[in-house]
Amino acid sequence: MNQYETVIIFTPVLSDDDVKRTEEAYKDFLRSNGGEVVAEEHWGLKQLAYKIKKKAQVFIMCLSTKAQVTSMLNWISSLTVMRMYYAL
Repeated sequence: MNQYETVIIFTPVLSDDDVKRTEEAYKDFLRSNGGEVVAEEHWGLKQLAYKIKKKAQVFIMCLSTKAQVTSMLNWISSLTVMRMYYAL
């Protein structure tokens, strides 16, 4: 298994419960595809140096994971399908 670090950026419009629920959905999807979460860091609501899609603040989460390449590709494609985040 390869080790990956992923930073996920969520829109500030989401409530704390929505952010937590979405974080769990991402982690569950990764686990169901054979990956494991090694560590997670919740950076909370942060002010950006520049706006992304007209948003100056975002919720940020960092995941350290171990997974096969195919699991990560499936997970990344699920991120784009869910559209609950803003990617850099």
